[in-house]
Amino acid sequence: MEELVKKELKGATDLATKAKYDDALKAFRATEPTIVKFSSQALIDKYSKEVQDGIQKVQDKKNSEDQAYKDQLAKAQENYAKGRSFYNVAKNILNSDPMKSKVNEPEVVELNEKITKMEAYYLEKEAAYKSVSANKNDEAIEKLTRSSKNYVIAKKIAPQNEITQLQKSIDSLKQLVKQANVSTTNIANSTSSAVATSTKLNAPGEIVANKDAVSAYNDMNETTAYRKASPLKQQESVKDSYDYGNYYNQTVIAARQEGEKIRAYNNASVTEMVRRDVQKEAVELQYDMEDKKLLTEVTIEKQQADAKASQEKISQIIDKWKDNSDFSSEKFQRELQEQHTAQIITIDRNKSQSELKSRSLVSDDNKRQYEQQSKIEKINYANYKQDSASRAEQELRGYQIQKKADAKIVLGKNANNLVDENGVAFEKNKMTERVYKTKNSEGFVISVILRRVVVDKNGYGVVYEQITNESGTNYFTRNGSPIPESVWFNESSGETVIER
Repeated sequence: MEELVKKELKGATDLATKAKYDDALKAFRATEPTIVKFSSQALIDKYSKEVQDGIQKVQDKKNSEDQAYKDQLAKAQENYAKGRSFYNVAKNILNSDPMKSKVNEPEVVELNEKITKMEAYYLEKEAAYKSVSANKNDEAIEKLTRSSKNYVIAKKIAPQNEITQLQKSIDSLKQLVKQANVSTTNIANSTSSAVATSTKLNAPGEIVANKDAVSAYNDMNETTAYRKASPLKQQESVKDSYDYGNYYNQTVIAARQEGEKIRAYNNASVTEMVRRDVQKEAVELQYDMEDKKLLTEVTIEKQQADAKASQEKISQIIDKWKDNSDFSSEKFQRELQEQHTAQIITIDRNKSQSELKSRSLVSDDNKRQYEQQSKIEKINYANYKQDSASRAEQELRGYQIQKKADAKIVLGKNANNLVDENGVAFEKNKMTERVYKTKNSEGFVISVILRRVVVDKNGYGVVYEQITNESGTNYFTRNGSPIPESVWFNESSGETVIER
């Protein structure tokens, strides 16, 4: 009976090794009725422990694998929810090692089917937008309408904003087709009909009906939210955006301004370093002078002490000679006097040399301080010249900007007869405003263009555009050339041209 138990335990272990955890658990538990039949309590305890240990190990492995499966499934669902750009990531997660044994799980099968159907939907929608680019608006409406009845739309698998955007695209195209159908009538009835020499303005993007102008900006806000989930695509879209040139120019100007700030800071730092060095040298010079002065005083005191000691020694000798002999001879007195005089002269000379040396040190200090002060003044003067040049350049730049801002509209004498993308002439003595939006290959709005066409009474027109990118930055142009915001506000309304 013991051999039978061993055989059953080995079979259970083999099942666990093959990752058949549920079968392994059943096999371990199936040995328990046989084990309790042993007559020896020691054998019962031994094999019962092996069974419990086996069950615990299998259960731990099973729990670990289940948790890994749940974590991977959650990651796949999270990436699916981020949108089309993350579908490949979600599919890779579903095909990873922890998921291979769960490939037939209902949740995995359902998510794979959603991804497949959403990818097919996006391909169908892209085909419709290509028709728009080819000016096949009727065909595009048909394809977009078919997309709106797609399985993912009908079953509400696609995100809600996808459904809303699709309907807006259909409505805008229908409005565009409607305008094209009545363009002949508009041309005939227009107060400024197009002539053979007219200038046609191409549409910078998909036109938006006036009542839906706000929706174009809302669509771009949705694009911005989407871009926040994909920083890399946001950078690529900036490079590919309509106003890349203006964006680049703004970036260069900002970089130059930052460079000027850094150079000014560096100049200030150099001046401060020189000032500190000069101050340090002055302090060190002061210490050096004090040391030399102290050394001179010590030398003088030593010399005076030596002279005093010599005099005392001479006095002692004289006293001694007085006791021993008569030293009052004239010659001896003269020699003593000469020796005394020579010592006095030596003392005076040393004192004069010390004073001369002190005056020399003071003179050198004054000269060095003067040189240091001159050095500081030269640096300050150089900084003053540089600051003056910078201020002059800034004033000139401000004057040029203001000059551009104050410029008035100069309209031509001859009519240029501007017409829109449908061949409809813009009315004379009027400002016409239209809104366009541009999309990327994924159907997201990446810029909104507000176009204002100002036409005077003679039929000469000027085109102003405000371009807003998905980052919310505005750029302005007049007849395609960049202008400051002040010119846009002062001129694009046409108040100075239109006669009431």
